[in-house]
Amino acid sequence: MVDHSEIRFGTIALGKEFITPSQLGKAVGLQMKMDLEKGIHRLLGEILVEMGFMTPSEVEEVIQEQRQMNKIVSSSSECCGSPV
Repeated sequence: MVDHSEIRFGTIALGKEFITPSQLGKAVGLQMKMDLEKGIHRLLGEILVEMGFMTPSEVEEVIQEQRQMNKIVSSSSECCGSPV
């Protein structure tokens, strides 16, 4: 199950202007289709590289920022408790 406090890969990639909303939508659509039809979950970064929308180095940059942001979110909820 996905933790909704987790900072999403697509949100960061959009913020860095590595992709457009349209490109994100196409990649998420393919990701969902593979999940539903084939039971295969592929990482969004892999799909975006395969589609030619991002480079591997851009994906790595997004992942690094995602990890940093998720540490901050995790630390703040541990210290102050989760909102009800």
